[in-house]
Amino acid sequence: VARDANFLNLAQADSNIMITEFQVQDTTPLLNLTTYFWRVRAVNGMGNGPYSLIRFFTTATVGIINNSEIPAKFSLHQNYPNPFNPVTTIRFDLPNVNGNAGLKVEIYSITGEKVMDLLNTEYTAGKWELKFDASSLASGIYFYKISASHFTETRKMILLK
Repeated sequence: VARDANFLNLAQADSNIMITEFQVQDTTPLLNLTTYFWRVRAVNGMGNGPYSLIRFFTTATVGIINNSEIPAKFSLHQNYPNPFNPVTTIRFDLPNVNGNAGLKVEIYSITGEKVMDLLNTEYTAGKWELKFDASSLASGIYFYKISASHFTETRKMILLK
């Protein structure tokens, strides 16, 4: 479990797990409103298997990421609440696709300047929710853009402080 998709900033690591479920220990709690990435691989006496696809989840007091229900088509929903201060939720639906694909969610200013990479990982089908904390940004109009496989869409959001 890491705070980045390259697994440079590990939040939790355990090479001796022998179970099908894993719970993060209370000694290293996860931060609220933070996206975490995870992956697994099998190891036995014959060597190491490849890592799984990278999956992610976002911690929050309310809301879940659901990849058990696979949508039929791509969709980027309007963030809510909108206007917001300082946290909003961005939802999107990703259907199954053939082959590997990247998934990006980016935040842009009204002038078109990219201000943040909210997500940059491998594509995983499902219904997703991301919390976006704009505490470090000034009030104004921003755009959030998703790029996944051949799908790209952008929507407008308003930050009012």
